[in-house]
Amino acid sequence: MSTRVGIISNPRSEGNRSSGGDALRAALEWPGLCAHAELDDFRMLPEIIERFRQAEIDLVILDGGDGTVQGVLTELLTGRDDRPFKPRLAVLASGMTNLIAADIGVKGRGRAALERLVEAVESRRETVSSRPTIRLDLVDCHDGTVRRSLSGMFFGAAALRRGADFARERVHARGVKHLAGVAVTIAAIAWRSLRPDRGELFAGDEIGLSVDDGPVDLRHRFLFMATTLERLVLGLWPFWDQGTGRLRYFDVPAPPPRLLASLARVLVRRTGPRMAKHGYGSGRAERLSLALEAPCVLDGEIVAPRPYERIALSVGPTVEFVRA
Repeated sequence: MSTRVGIISNPRSEGNRSSGGDALRAALEWPGLCAHAELDDFRMLPEIIERFRQAEIDLVILDGGDGTVQGVLTELLTGRDDRPFKPRLAVLASGMTNLIAADIGVKGRGRAALERLVEAVESRRETVSSRPTIRLDLVDCHDGTVRRSLSGMFFGAAALRRGADFARERVHARGVKHLAGVAVTIAAIAWRSLRPDRGELFAGDEIGLSVDDGPVDLRHRFLFMATTLERLVLGLWPFWDQGTGRLRYFDVPAPPPRLLASLARVLVRRTGPRMAKHGYGSGRAERLSLALEAPCVLDGEIVAPRPYERIALSVGPTVEFVRA
């Protein structure tokens, strides 16, 4: 039986704006395409996903950035309990950072990536990789009610959120984008760490952290991240395995001690006891609870908790991704 394929293309994503949407044009030329949608507004997602469900789509191609993937995962996994629909996904690197595509996406960009995927699907030579997702709940601290739930694959707080703002305002605005933009942003933050007037970035945010329902550790944190991905951009991998959970996390105190030396260790994947000795933390969990007042990010999208809300991260459903 042939695969029924649909594509969701975000014309506002950086890659599609710069390429003129060549991946979507190539997809529309494919006789095997059964459904397509342009995601001009994320409020369209319930209608799009319902249309794809009725068309019995087996494989959904996501032609957009990390935010597009996060939006689709949220609609598939947290917005449709009454009519479950769980197709395989194929991610094209059509955004700014493409963090998710770097791990489980189709190689290349634009039309070339789409054509690679089409050839693999038609010849049944595609590779399928499974990844658990992150479920993010905004929980009322008083009565435990959940105001909003999201699904994604990479969560970041403190310096990661401020770094995203810095990149958008000072790096991307100068035309330095994609992986080069990530590298320049990291280098700029590392350089600032050498200045005597390092600013509020290095003061961190006050965050209370509980791991797997354990006691709350409240302190200022320079950076906190958690992911279910198995590979990050630029070969960065700050985690060292402690525990057996599927949710990896990395925890950096504020101000960050020996930041340049620690960054060098992350780049060469020599993390572990030496970093832990200076206050850096890493582990694996099934549940993380964070109390924080500042906004944070899930796959590049800003999440702003209300006063008296906490963020509960847990391991969500596993999704199959098609690669080529």
